[in-house]
Amino acid sequence: MTIYRALAPEELGRIRDRDRSERVTHGYVQHGSEIERREVEWDIPTFDRDGDGPWSVARKAAEWKAIAEQSEAFGALDSERLLGVCVLRHRLRADMVDMAELAVLHVDRAHRGQGIGRRLAIMAIAAAQASGARAIYVSASDAERAVRFHLGLGFCPTATADPTRLAQEPTDIRMVLRFGLDDAACPCKGNLKVR
Repeated sequence: MTIYRALAPEELGRIRDRDRSERVTHGYVQHGSEIERREVEWDIPTFDRDGDGPWSVARKAAEWKAIAEQSEAFGALDSERLLGVCVLRHRLRADMVDMAELAVLHVDRAHRGQGIGRRLAIMAIAAAQASGARAIYVSASDAERAVRFHLGLGFCPTATADPTRLAQEPTDIRMVLRFGLDDAACPCKGNLKVR
């Protein structure tokens, strides 16, 4: 049985148990507020369990812990195994009091497609709203699965990129979910361009 709950920052080291690997055949590129689907061949590896490089367990756990200490983290657990993790930053930047950030969302490869990511994202969205945010920003992977997931939650591509995230993740797809908008008000519906 999967249990969803808030995570203490120090629990984020448990990502060691998760497999983030993925074979990607389609991705997106962003042009302002429009996104374009393209064919790709990417093999995304799992976290490096022993090293200290950019995608190592040690580096990611430390980065995510620093965010969670100032905001919130949520997890999906089966017994003691961490199946998915979500980290919310209550303020994208100090000067943006009404814009939160969905900073991290990862689900173990063997458990994708079961609604775990959606439930974690909804927990983060509710926490963002409770903190006074009127919108939530995400710098999502350009892999098709991630882009379609966020679009399905109501996020829309935005031409207004956060400069820090853009420098850190230049190929990511930048999206915003504005609270209180229905599907008809979301401008992203016509912006998916397929080659």
